[in-house]
Amino acid sequence: MSGENLGKGQLFGVLPRIAKEIEKYDLMQSKEPVPKGMIQSMKRVVEHVNIPIALGKRLSSKTEMKQYLKSEVVDIMMLDCGKIGA
Repeated sequence: MSGENLGKGQLFGVLPRIAKEIEKYDLMQSKEPVPKGMIQSMKRVVEHVNIPIALGKRLSSKTEMKQYLKSEVVDIMMLDCGKIGA
């Protein structure tokens, strides 16, 4: 079930519950749990989840990357250097 297919209200209700259920498996990361550009949504997920958040492959600029880093919603940044540049 992807976040893109859910309404915003459903997204916030479903993701934290799913994440809580799978925390017991000690996952290394949750990869891009919220669609690109939804930083406030990512903050809500981060507040309720104890799994490191990884994202970045969908980002297309250094400005987007900076927004996520400033918001402190990412633990692991996985960049596509071909898109963002190095």
